[in-house]
Amino acid sequence: MKRQKFITAENLPIMTRAFAESVDPALRSGGDVTVSLIGEPGVGKSYISGKMSDAVTGPHVTALTMTVPRDNMHDLILWSVRESENVQIRQMDNASRRFVDADYHDFVFAQRLLHPVPVRTKPGINFIEHPDETMEFASDLVVRLSFSPQQREAILMLRDNMFGAAPEVVASIKDDIASVMAQGCLLEMEFQGNRIDRVPLIDFFDEPEAKIGREDDEPDLEFAL
Repeated sequence: MKRQKFITAENLPIMTRAFAESVDPALRSGGDVTVSLIGEPGVGKSYISGKMSDAVTGPHVTALTMTVPRDNMHDLILWSVRESENVQIRQMDNASRRFVDADYHDFVFAQRLLHPVPVRTKPGINFIEHPDETMEFASDLVVRLSFSPQQREAILMLRDNMFGAAPEVVASIKDDIASVMAQGCLLEMEFQGNRIDRVPLIDFFDEPEAKIGREDDEPDLEFAL
């Protein structure tokens, strides 16, 4: 069973609250929930999963992140662990060759040997980016993120304009690309198995967008991918 909706700064808090309600029965029973995350670079996999985590743990949480440097590239978040009093949420990259090249896959798994993912000590959630087929099939939820066709077209056009441009123009175009990305993303959620309560999330996806409104006292949320 699949559902799909374009996620923006307006409806993201509603979606994450629905997610927290959906996984609550499994967590209360002492079980674990696995969520596979699939999406192109820059689409916001870590950002979205971080907001989903916050909705489950609440504000009182400790966090541990293992970041490793890479040559001529931004540092890689190898894994992260968030813990509240009763829940532990782990996020890691499975670096499946279905989605990444061999060099990236080998780098991730070599670093995993040096910096193992902490052993689970509480019920919780595993967010797995770039899952292999076995992991995806075994997940309770599969979340696929993508840019809309209009966003993708705009990003490609802007990137084409970067070739041969002056440095100040390139900087301006990068800002424009970031603005396009920050508009949101298309999120598809596939429900697998019966370990979670699907109803809150299905209600969110099936509710017409015009009927979903923010509460007056809901804080503003900056959606920066």
